[in-house]
Amino acid sequence: MRELKRVKRERAEREKAAKESKELERRRNLTDEQRKKEDEDFAKLRSDYGQDKEQWKFLQKYDLLSPHPNRNPNPYPNPKPQP
Repeated sequence: MRELKRVKRERAEREKAAKESKELERRRNLTDEQRKKEDEDFAKLRSDYGQDKEQWKFLQKYDLLSPHPNRNPNPYPNPKPQP
């Protein structure tokens, strides 16, 4: 049973590698305009397309790691109750 799972997993890995190499070769053969259009189409499918990133304050992402307990007494505030 273990051997069959290993064989199946290896076959899937080989197929995935072959598929990726075909895709890579296809992308290499595209012209710059075709590649740019394909990249734009792919970007439009993403859920965050066209949204600006939220601006953080200076070093805000490190604030939870602060050793000063009085500076941020409750780093995980309770969520607002849903009406």
